[in-house]
Amino acid sequence: MPTIHFDCREGKHLEAEEIYRRSGSYCWGWSKTHTYQFPNVINVTRIVGEINTGPSEAPVYFEVRVRLSVDNKNWIDVGRIGAKGTEGYVPFSVDVGGIPARYLQFRAVAGYVDGSRGEVYYKERYEMPIRLSCPRPIISSLGRVHFIRCIKLPRYI
Repeated sequence: MPTIHFDCREGKHLEAEEIYRRSGSYCWGWSKTHTYQFPNVINVTRIVGEINTGPSEAPVYFEVRVRLSVDNKNWIDVGRIGAKGTEGYVPFSVDVGGIPARYLQFRAVAGYVDGSRGEVYYKERYEMPIRLSCPRPIISSLGRVHFIRCIKLPRYI
């Protein structure tokens, strides 16, 4: 199954520039979200990675919602993860089941998202046209002529 890699340290999430301006780091900088954009809409099946919450000095559990969107406006919550601020990066795995998305977002309910990295697993969908050749009319034993309707169907793999 193909994957898309994400890591806040690479500065490729939508909040990276603002976070870097505030803190000199692409990962932490008092941000509620880390939002990643995929090259196109994919059918997300699973998200595996590590999350870091903050403030880092707080020994309190901070919940982070894992969300998907096709337009960066309408979001679907697909999982809830989190960690204590003092724990650093904590592993997570969220099974999604094939939801179409172009954006992945980690959104802190309280506190901040101080780091995110991992892999997004997705299904590729191919359309292969299948040509059906129409057989000649069939003549039954009673002499009736039967025609078989022929159609072209796309095949999804």
